[in-house]
Amino acid sequence: MNKYLLSFMVMTAVIFSACAHQKKTVKSKVMTESRIQQIAMDRTPCFGTCPAYRVTVNKDGKVIFKSWAYTTYEGTYEKQFPAEKVAALFKQFSQYRVDTCSPEYNSLLQDVPGVSYTITYPDSEKTITNAHFGPQFLKTLSFETDSFSKVDDSWTKTAEAEKR
Repeated sequence: MNKYLLSFMVMTAVIFSACAHQKKTVKSKVMTESRIQQIAMDRTPCFGTCPAYRVTVNKDGKVIFKSWAYTTYEGTYEKQFPAEKVAALFKQFSQYRVDTCSPEYNSLLQDVPGVSYTITYPDSEKTITNAHFGPQFLKTLSFETDSFSKVDDSWTKTAEAEKR
């Protein structure tokens, strides 16, 4: 019995002393600014009526939508977006490390509208072709980037559509 009591007391002392010396840590919220200067995403046409356009999101919030086919608003349009929204998109691209993606993914199907990216950094540029056949996060990023391509009457038309 004394053996069990002694073991119990030693275990209790170890547990309480371990809890007493815990170091409290505080999560630091270090926000690193993205090095990305610009993200351009192209949606390429198919043999049918797939929309074909490019949306270019600049670091300063200026967004340019340039349509070639099968969109409600055809031509080139511009709009200023809040810096916070642009920073959130750029942060996602940085967190997913798109700079390490392959420059091209093989197209597995014919007549599928494509997605390609051109990401501009201060000292370089990264192009990703056929991104829709790459990692799943590239598809997720395409939907996030598309949130900047919802042209409406608040956009300013700067040029007529180019025929391709």
